[in-house]
Amino acid sequence: MGTNLAPVADGIESSTGDIEVARILLAVLLAAACGLSWIPKAKADLVSIGLQESGVNGGRITTVDSSNGMAGSLSLSYGSFLLSGSLAQAGTAGALLESTSLSAAVSSSGTLHIWITAQGLASPAGLADIVSDFTVGVLLGSTASITEATFYSAADALYGIGTPLSSVRFAKAASATDFSYIDFTGGLFSITEEYTITLAGPGLVWGTIDTADPPGDPPGDPPLPEPGSLLLLGTSLIGLGIFARSRKRL
Repeated sequence: MGTNLAPVADGIESSTGDIEVARILLAVLLAAACGLSWIPKAKADLVSIGLQESGVNGGRITTVDSSNGMAGSLSLSYGSFLLSGSLAQAGTAGALLESTSLSAAVSSSGTLHIWITAQGLASPAGLADIVSDFTVGVLLGSTASITEATFYSAADALYGIGTPLSSVRFAKAASATDFSYIDFTGGLFSITEEYTITLAGPGLVWGTIDTADPPGDPPGDPPLPEPGSLLLLGTSLIGLGIFARSRKRL
């Protein structure tokens, strides 16, 4: 296959020490937040996580995990990047797909695409408002930008981008919500979320995407933010505060 996957090395150069400290801290917070806010469900939805970078595996998407209901990938190096945590879950509390990703570049620049797909989705059926909730809680170091996007595939395709739903580019920590009116009358379908992370050097990025059909919300009626998104954003802000205090002491 020619994939470039390996456990993350223990030794990190001192010039990137601050990025590594923040990466470890936020990885712990990410795991804690996911443990509190994500409840595994016995569902048939297949969730897959794929990585893509130019020059790695011929530029093709490399699937690093695939499982029913939930998928996750921790502590992997891929090309120029360290993937400290990428987790996704499908089909809970009106959510079609929820994901979070913590990524870093240690010594070089590059652009990483993180693809997350939930296949075999059967609900909603008919016309529905789909909410795309985007959050970037942390951008450190030489981060140029992160773009978060959502897609719908009537063909139930893996990493399918047949119908773009929404896309937001972030150059700083922020959040955004967008709505798409979709006709789900073709049977089983898939939802894909994509993180495009561009770094000019050592840096760290933490973002989340929630794609949902909120129960009880008629088309055109914006819902409240997902509790999981609020918790992940809150823990990332706490992590940044601790990180800033630790730098002042050095």
